[in-house]
Amino acid sequence: MGLRVFLMGLFLAAATAFLLRTSTPPCGNAELLREAFSHGLSPSLEKPGFQRRLEGLTDTDVKSCSLSVEPNFSNGSLVGAETMVVTSLTDNLGQLHLRLGSNFTVSSVLLDGRPVTSTFDDSTHLTINFDQTYAAGSTFTVVIAYSGITNGGGFGSISFGTHAGAPYCFTLSEPWLAYTWWPNKDDNTDKALMSIAVTVPNTMQVAANGLLQGVDPLSGNRSRYRWASTNPMAPYLLCFGATNFNHFSDTFAYSGGTMPLEFYIWPENDNTSNRNGWLHVKQMLATLGQWYGEYPFVDEKYGIYQFNFGGGMEHQTMTGENSFGDNLSVHELGHQWWGDNVTCATWSDIWLNEGFATYTEAVWLEKKAGSTGLPALKAAMQARRPSAVNDTVYIQNPTDINRIFSNNFTYLKGGWVLHMLRHVLGDAPFWDAMGAYRALHNRGTATTADFQQAMQSATGRDLTTFFQQWVYQPGAPQYQYGWQNLTANGQNYLAMHVRQVQSASFPVFAMPIDSDVTAGSTSRVVLLNSASTQNYLIPVAQPVTAMTLDPDGWILNTGIANVAYQPGPPKVIGTSPVPDSTVPRGTPIRITFHTPVRISTSDVTLFGPITASSYSYGLVSSPTSNTATFLVSTLLPAGQYQIRIRATVTAVDSGQSLDGESNGKGQAAFPSGDGVPGGDFIYRFRLQ
Repeated sequence: MGLRVFLMGLFLAAATAFLLRTSTPPCGNAELLREAFSHGLSPSLEKPGFQRRLEGLTDTDVKSCSLSVEPNFSNGSLVGAETMVVTSLTDNLGQLHLRLGSNFTVSSVLLDGRPVTSTFDDSTHLTINFDQTYAAGSTFTVVIAYSGITNGGGFGSISFGTHAGAPYCFTLSEPWLAYTWWPNKDDNTDKALMSIAVTVPNTMQVAANGLLQGVDPLSGNRSRYRWASTNPMAPYLLCFGATNFNHFSDTFAYSGGTMPLEFYIWPENDNTSNRNGWLHVKQMLATLGQWYGEYPFVDEKYGIYQFNFGGGMEHQTMTGENSFGDNLSVHELGHQWWGDNVTCATWSDIWLNEGFATYTEAVWLEKKAGSTGLPALKAAMQARRPSAVNDTVYIQNPTDINRIFSNNFTYLKGGWVLHMLRHVLGDAPFWDAMGAYRALHNRGTATTADFQQAMQSATGRDLTTFFQQWVYQPGAPQYQYGWQNLTANGQNYLAMHVRQVQSASFPVFAMPIDSDVTAGSTSRVVLLNSASTQNYLIPVAQPVTAMTLDPDGWILNTGIANVAYQPGPPKVIGTSPVPDSTVPRGTPIRITFHTPVRISTSDVTLFGPITASSYSYGLVSSPTSNTATFLVSTLLPAGQYQIRIRATVTAVDSGQSLDGESNGKGQAAFPSGDGVPGGDFIYRFRLQ
């Protein structure tokens, strides 16, 4: 016992040092850090170098698990029996591979009522050896009886201890620690119906998943609590908590009726304030339901029980929490939609659980009664900025628990991905697409690719670039921008540039950037930014007095700095006549740039109605007037013509080549360009 406590103390010190070194808690959101702490610092309990079988166990489909356990609170041991109903997905199935710690003794295994043998392959894997083979589609039942001293400890799996002198036993199996207290397949994609019966001294109560089926009095002053779920569940979400709880309840009214709310609290913490804190979930259920859809387990319950682990854990329908604040409660409640109902298929995709729950905290602050709305959302996300961005949201090699539950990358950056995606798509399309994603993967699992595909299908948008840069690549942009007023051809313009100056190891991010421009009044301009340096020319009614980049905080960035304006490529700001006009013979054609340019006849070609023919013209250009005038011969035949001004034209001030791509017809064609040097300008007209 002393060695165990001592090792735990060393582990705590190392864990604290790790957190201080790698992450900073968001302002006012200690609950989030505590949850990351409790999730992220569980010991793996694996032999060094051993490769776990985490996913891809496709030979079988577990239909149901019925587990019965009796913990021994004096020595940390457990006696258990599990009945599994399994369907074979392959022909000639002769074994069943499960996860269970070899610290347990398996006393018997029955296969369809017949005794069979079992073998521990290593410290965490158990193989059931069949006495016959099963064809694809066949269903069989396995009953496993086991017992032993548990090997949990730390902040994960199964924990024994006391609070205020009262003994307890709690479980927290995420990500792959369920094997420390019950045999399971350990495959998120193979959800099953689950029930659990827990036998404890009759001075205790037991909280667990699903609905309480009954409490059976047993000999020796014991009670057996029987809980069962009617919805499929991933193995890591099965739980129980046993101690001298005080229990209170309430109901949540929804469109189809009422649902029970069950709460289990330690007596020493049972007061009005803490009860009311947890009861806030009633309003959270109603508010989140408006945006996420109805609570997914409304046919069962929602419950919270107090446990010893730091932060919280979103066990399906029965969340464990160690405190009573809204941030923690709404985070864990959000998981019931994103994590429990739709579960990450692999631990590479854990941000689909944790990033979504982190964003749920911000959505609650935005949408709850009395909220200021967008300002509250902005403040919530600014409080949840990661302190580091140099890793990816998607985890390529999910073997390190600390990396899987990284506060910076899985929780905070993952939450920002949703926040930014919402703005890229627009509010209504985003929420509609989230509903479509849930419907598509309801009661199942999803990968990051599944989420991307669902959002693309629902919105008709190609999100490849967004997911590549924000989910699969490290980094975030760092912006510099400069601006000045400019008057050209009688029109006021805001001339500005935006630069991305983040590390060269990070991508250049393609994002729409909101800008507030004050020119008499303040208006919103959206800059389509996708280059390391991009120049914009924005017509304004009068000179600009102020501008702000990303005023509502929709983009995760590592800094936005206002710097001196630097001129960029020349843009076409007008033509006479306007493009696509019918031009009488002998009419001069004028092309006007926003800044003086160097242009010669070699930069221009006139094409006419005869295929592959070019025609002569006269060019009059003055670098001081910003205008090139073309004198088209009166001898040319009637028909459709175009003048192509190549990007070899350069600006006098910057030396950069023409930014000439036209984005429309008529006056909508101006100013030309995409903000980057190197685009030809094409002027079309018809000669009559």
